[in-house]
Amino acid sequence: MSVGTTTRVTPNGRDLLLVARAVVLGSPCEAIEGVLRGASAMTGVSPETMRLLEETLAHGGVRAIARRGGWRRQPRLTPEGARTGRLWEARTTSPLAFSSYTFELLRWLVTEPLGGRHVGPFRGTPRLPGDELIAYLTCALVERQPLERCIAEQPGVRRAALAWLAFPRMLAEAADANEPSAEDAGPRFAALASEGAVVLEGLADDLARRAATFEREKQQVSSTPTVLRLGETRGRALGLLLDACEAVDRWDLATFMIDAAIQLPSGSASVRLDASASLRERSDARRASAAHWRCLGRLGRHHEELRQVRHFDDGYPEAQLLLSRWERFGSQGFSRAAEASAACEALDGGDSV
Repeated sequence: MSVGTTTRVTPNGRDLLLVARAVVLGSPCEAIEGVLRGASAMTGVSPETMRLLEETLAHGGVRAIARRGGWRRQPRLTPEGARTGRLWEARTTSPLAFSSYTFELLRWLVTEPLGGRHVGPFRGTPRLPGDELIAYLTCALVERQPLERCIAEQPGVRRAALAWLAFPRMLAEAADANEPSAEDAGPRFAALASEGAVVLEGLADDLARRAATFEREKQQVSSTPTVLRLGETRGRALGLLLDACEAVDRWDLATFMIDAAIQLPSGSASVRLDASASLRERSDARRASAAHWRCLGRLGRHHEELRQVRHFDDGYPEAQLLLSRWERFGSQGFSRAAEASAACEALDGGDSV
């Protein structure tokens, strides 16, 4: 295969680049499904292929986060203080370094016969923000496609914090007691809120859209065990994120949760559960289903603290920046979230246990 006008790569190198481009550019999964379902050996990669792969990841990764929220001109917290601008204007250095995890994931996608009966597991552990981004984009590539479950079952994908934040349904449906859970990705949440913060900022619009979609779809589920599993999965991931945000005082990174709630109508925390389940089971499922609204209560408490910061206090510019970002939701929105969460704590039909 010729790349550009002068560079040639091997068939394996071609497939590796095709998959990498599909992942970072958001191409339809069907475009590379033949490569993903086929099996091939990859004993080595030429220096030219590696150079092209690094360029694809660097340029494509930046475009991916720009398309998903980084393009928006808005107030942002930076190491130098509060600034207003697009992501690349507010932050002049790119955090998108990639470790061997990214290469191994892409190689696994090319070499294993995905969807077949004998697929070797991918067991890598993301180490850098770029790795988290590639795991996230890989999930996006196969979401609601025939290969979705195969990807969601992989331990290396399930160790990525961004995957748990963006694809709770996908990972919950593929849950296995012996495979990594959101808690196992806990250290990655802490890393995302620190050195990977710019990735979370860049993906904010997409995270908000996915969060709102998840809440809407959950309302259509009547199976009590399924609602419980979805709610617990979501609650763990959002709780770990808020713990990480609090540890580094980067509450702005959770703004996508507020943006998602703005898209949801009043009463969207409620679920209609199968009446054949016991009262205790329905009660547990309802409480779990309110995870998003319960976490908004935690943000609401911080919102009240921010309102008490005066112009002569340390951190006043940062407090004002965050208040401006959360203004559309405001105290009324946080009150609505608290009411929605409380309503999910009520027992069915006024019954008692």
